[in-house]
Amino acid sequence: MQTIFSFQQSTEISQLLKTANTIAIVGLSPKEDRPSNMVGRYLIAAGFTVYPINPGQKEILGNKCYPALRDLPFSIDIIDIFRKSEDVLPIVVEVLALQNLPKAI
Repeated sequence: MQTIFSFQQSTEISQLLKTANTIAIVGLSPKEDRPSNMVGRYLIAAGFTVYPINPGQKEILGNKCYPALRDLPFSIDIIDIFRKSEDVLPIVVEVLALQNLPKAI
């Protein structure tokens, strides 16, 4: 059963996805069997522009990799983080330092 809160949240998420175009995936793996890669492929197939954030790679899924979010030369609508939980806080701090904040993390 869906509560009013979960319905409202579903509506907000749906609206966000309808208005978003660009998604940065922090920790996107070049390995096809990794969840981050599967999500990246799905998002590309769904029409989103995906920017991989992975300092150890030059390109993933045909897109140029950036070593960090601060290295992106443009703003991003959504940031998706695929990192260990202990690595998330420094990434969020980096996001908060961006000139243009994303619509969602």
